[in-house]
Order: sequence, then structure tokens, then C-alpha cells
Amino acid sequence: MNLFENQKQVLDHFQNTYGPFQIQEEFEQGKYGKRISINNSFIKGSQNIRHRKIFSREMIFETDLPEPKENKQIAEDIIKTLVKNKFKFSAWDSGNKSIHIHIFFDKQFEKELTTSEQRTKAKDLFAQELSKGVSGLYEKLDKNKFNENTMIRLEYSTHLKTGRQKEPAYFPISYKENKMFEEIIKQAKQKKVFPKATNIKPNKCPFLDYALTNKLPEGNRNNVLFPNAVAMLSEEQLNQLEETQQDKIGWRNKKTSFNCQQLREYAKQIGKETICINHLIGGSLNG
Repeated sequence: MNLFENQKQVLDHFQNTYGPFQIQEEFEQGKYGKRISINNSFIKGSQNIRHRKIFSREMIFETDLPEPKENKQIAEDIIKTLVKNKFKFSAWDSGNKSIHIHIFFDKQFEKELTTSEQRTKAKDLFAQELSKGVSGLYEKLDKNKFNENTMIRLEYSTHLKTGRQKEPAYFPISYKENKMFEEIIKQAKQKKVFPKATNIKPNKCPFLDYALTNKLPEGNRNNVLFPNAVAMLSEEQLNQLEETQQDKIGWRNKKTSFNCQQLREYAKQIGKETICINHLIGGSLNG
């Protein structure tokens, strides 16, 4: 029996389990209202609630590749892995081209990992662990969905672009909580120790100056950080970059002065302990 046959049942479950949480209206495609705390009377009077905040104990697997068939195949691989490892989850057709696979962890997860940074790290490590059996899976996942400050399309809401609802793609729907691997909990709690910066150049990077001043939202950060990543590369790495990522050749000509101190300040501003240069350049270069 499916216990979550409509949006009200889903919302009631979330509110009873996690208390008040943030929701967001979308009036037209791409036109959003402010985030507000859930309110039953408000919900009954609005047909435009289409997004909710990802919960701190929730993790979502999603790929946003151009081809729906490829997204579906990857989702099937994830589901097989979760079933094999006896994890409870729910899988939803997003109403567009991707599948959202939701998995929840128990209260111990939040008790052990007391910051959003730790929880995001644990979810990332969990994704890496589950991806081991499927070649290239981890690289294709949308890592933004590991962050609890991100919004996700609300169950049973209508996608304005396609006119289709976010509806179950796999049965049964389960919001039962799972236990996170203890080793991942330990790794997520470990703090990184920064080496003392030496030979910091006094040059100021105009890209980072702008980022630090304007607090760029997620999604626009690579445009700011990439020139600094390029500035750190050797000639050999620059040649490799041109060979492997044709779309980023233009960045070679925008090479700026690398500034370690500014990069660290910006990392703190966006809630990260460090900024991984290999991640910015696709993880394909050494050094």
C-alpha cells in the first residue's frame, strides 16, 4: 500500500517528522517567490508551491544530463545499488528529464554531524561509496543536491515547463530513515589542517575581489575561480587542459595573478574549508 498518494500526505509527514520547513512558490517558469516556513492554511490557498528545502538528514541522487534516457539508466543503476545494500528510498520522476532519488538518514546522523558542512561531506562520501560499482556514476551526479540549503521540486508539484507532475517512478515510496556508515561519519568529522601559506603574492585578483564583495551564489562561482585555477597550472598542464577541455581554452588567455590568501577567504565565505583546483578543471589534471 502506498502511504503517500498525494501532496498533502507528503507535507503532513514532513511536518510531523521534522517540524516547520521552508517552501517556495514558482508563479511562472523561473519566477520564484521568497522562501517561507510551511504553514497549513497558506498551503491550502496556494497552487503555486513547487519547491521545498532539502532536509539536513536527506540526500538526493540526481543527474541532469541532456538525454532523459541516460538520466533514467543512471537512476536505475542507483536504485539497484540501494536495493542491494538494503537502503530505504523513494524515487520520483521530476516532471522534466531527471529522476530524484531521496534517501533519509536517522537522528544519529544529525547528532554526530553537527554542521551542514560535515553533513554535506558525509553525503558526498556516501555517494562515492555507492558509486564504486558503476563506472563514471559519481562524476555525473548533481553535487548541489547534497547541500541541505538547496531547494528541490516538491513531490506532486507541477513542472511549469512540461506541465507534468513530480510523481513516483518506483514503488514502494519509502521515507524510512537509514543508518549512515560509521566510517563515513568518522571521515566527515575530521577537520582539514591548512599548511601555512608562504610566498603569498601581494597581487589582488579582480575576479576574487568581485566575488568577495558580491557573495556570488552557487552556480556562478566557477566563473570566478577558474582564472585562478588556470593561473596555478604549469605549461604542461595548460597544454593538457587545451587537449581535454576544448570549451575552456579561452581561459588560458584570461590567466590572472594567483593569490592564495584571497582564495582561502573566498572559500570560507562560501562555507568550504578549501577550494579544490582539480574539481574546477574537471579533475583531469595532476598537481
